[in-house]
Amino acid sequence: ASRLEIVLFFFSGLGSSLCYIATLSSLVFYKSTYGAQSYIYINLAVFLPLLPVAIAQARYDQGVDRLVGSANAFLCRGIVGYVLSIGALASIPLRSDGGLIFVIGAAVVIGAAGAILQGILYQMASFVSVNCAASTQSLKASVAAGIQASALVALLVSVGTGFGSSADDTVADLRHFNAVICLLETFIMGLFMFLMIHSRRISHAMVQRDSSIRLVNDFFNPSGDSISVNVPEPPDETPLLQGADDEDDECSGNSSSYEEGDPDRPSVPQTVELTYRKIWKYSSRCFTSLLLTLAPSFLIASWFTKVQTELMMLPQILFYVRIISDFSSRLLTVYKSPASQTELLTLACCRLVLVVVFFVNATYPVFPHRDALSISLVCIIAFGSGYLVTGTYQLAPSALPGRYRERNTVKQAAALNLGFAVSALLGLFVSLSLDGLGL
Repeated sequence: ASRLEIVLFFFSGLGSSLCYIATLSSLVFYKSTYGAQSYIYINLAVFLPLLPVAIAQARYDQGVDRLVGSANAFLCRGIVGYVLSIGALASIPLRSDGGLIFVIGAAVVIGAAGAILQGILYQMASFVSVNCAASTQSLKASVAAGIQASALVALLVSVGTGFGSSADDTVADLRHFNAVICLLETFIMGLFMFLMIHSRRISHAMVQRDSSIRLVNDFFNPSGDSISVNVPEPPDETPLLQGADDEDDECSGNSSSYEEGDPDRPSVPQTVELTYRKIWKYSSRCFTSLLLTLAPSFLIASWFTKVQTELMMLPQILFYVRIISDFSSRLLTVYKSPASQTELLTLACCRLVLVVVFFVNATYPVFPHRDALSISLVCIIAFGSGYLVTGTYQLAPSALPGRYRERNTVKQAAALNLGFAVSALLGLFVSLSLDGLGL
């Protein structure tokens, strides 16, 4: 991928999260207006659409792409996502008398739009450079870094507008803050459209994807109905133990034929579509790493306003420390990505110890310098989160056998998005349960 394409993927990723990060970064305003518990509900509203959107993308995207063409479908989804984000964020300060329920309603729309955008960006990063692992990892890391970098933009806008650092902020201040964010989101939507329309690499990848979809459907199902093929497990591969050193991880051409031992059988290399069950089998360690990483991360992120402290600004400090640490670790994966799925799983398990310490410190006066300890723990936990999540998306394609990779990377990305959604919601529901128990 060219540097321009990497930059445009980065800004597209930034735009996919900018509106919901701006909403969540207003936690001091919402805490002072609706109470500390409101932040948990707003988090849940933002991330609840992740699951239905991920399911819909996994179930229907390929069928829609076949009908209208991948280029048209991805461009349309992107524009819809950006427009929904802008409209919902702009509507929040227009109904200052609507109460928390109105904010939650707008947050649901913003979350759904963000889920759509992140889903298509990760899918595009998976198949735009499918035959070059280095390019694929760079694009995925760019998207992941952009998603977190939006918090830095929100912070700059907050400083520039003077909103977000005081309990005395008014609805007019919120309106000004959201208006600037909406203008930036509109500009980023223009960059996304430029990427989709003018990038030759993306145009070629879209055509290649359409050809692959048509070929597999014509070969296995001449009637035109979409099917999935539950292929037999290759006898000479051990997919669950496969690392990043697969023979197809370097930039190369197409994979080997479907059935080398049968010269009379038509050759359909990368067009065999695996079932989700088979994808899960090959990628199970990646899914487990996502669960162990994301559930605690979202649990902690929704708990910032519940941390026991005398410092009113601590929740906002924790919010930005988390985002900046997460962002920094995602940049690190561009230069040093995890070596294997086993490494991902081991680091995710070790990180759970720090999560327990955070909640003990946040709830009970056990340790000295509690505020400093909270900030340090959030910094370390978030750094691990960004590194592990991005590393999981980078290593996931190498878990698929080379002969099936090109046809199934987009489907695997959709499955990973579904795993991301389940993990995030699990963490948020645990947070809601702990709040209900009075902790």
